[in-house]
Amino acid sequence: KLENWKRQDNNQAEFASLMAALIGVPFPLNSVEIIPVDILNTSDLFKAESMFANAVQILEQFKVKMTRKKEATLSFLFTPLK
Repeated sequence: KLENWKRQDNNQAEFASLMAALIGVPFPLNSVEIIPVDILNTSDLFKAESMFANAVQILEQFKVKMTRKKEATLSFLFTPLK
């Protein structure tokens, strides 16, 4: 009696961010996964706050990696992303 159920595959790596969002702890360090909000049965506000926190974390990681790359590259060879 499972013919009406639709299978939904998720990457194993996505579950670390998902579990962190669900229990209300910071996202795992160096996590670049996107929270699979489509499988959450929560309010739209919770989904929006979780996606925002996830995006801020990924942005901060990008900034750190860009700074490290800039410091390790000759200045005339480094072109930052716009």
